[in-house]
Amino acid sequence: TCQRLPISVHWKWVEGHQYEKGKRLNWWGSQNKTVDLLAKHYWNTCQKERTPNFPRPLHNELLYVTVNGAKLSRLHKEELYQQLYGPKTLAYWRGKTIFATEAIDTDDSIMWPAAQRALQRLPFGLRRFWLKFSTGFIGTGKKLLERGYQEHSNCPRCNLADEDNLHVLRCPHPEATARWDHHMKTLQLELTQKHTSPALKL
Repeated sequence: TCQRLPISVHWKWVEGHQYEKGKRLNWWGSQNKTVDLLAKHYWNTCQKERTPNFPRPLHNELLYVTVNGAKLSRLHKEELYQQLYGPKTLAYWRGKTIFATEAIDTDDSIMWPAAQRALQRLPFGLRRFWLKFSTGFIGTGKKLLERGYQEHSNCPRCNLADEDNLHVLRCPHPEATARWDHHMKTLQLELTQKHTSPALKL
């Protein structure tokens, strides 16, 4: 687009929010402050008048990406991934018996945005573990048998066959149940301290 203009464009980086930082503004800083004020005024006007505020194609803009009819101001990788692979991903997990179909299809059955934020706060290793655990791909007895690492699917604690990720939570071994009870009490205490809604407590 810039190449089609009758003028030459030279880019210059200007530090943002200099005024808020207490710095003396030169001409560029003053222009940046003016543009910020105009942008905030436009945003507040759109909010007050309930006017949709979508990025608009520029004059003679040759190429841009839209999602659901709205132009993207930048390449939102997560949004694009959701649009391209979201339906395929949900269709894949609908075929897995470890998830209830209604939990996937109903928006309010699983608080997806909250779950995503909570997962992103975890260290990478723990995040990877929980993804593998919730999808049934951790190294349980069944998976180790399927992958040929051992000749049985027994739980190493209680020795029951067909150990899977759900069995890890429900293992009847005394040591496992004691650990489960301890963590559940700790969780209940934390939920109470954070004034969690009773409907969300286990």
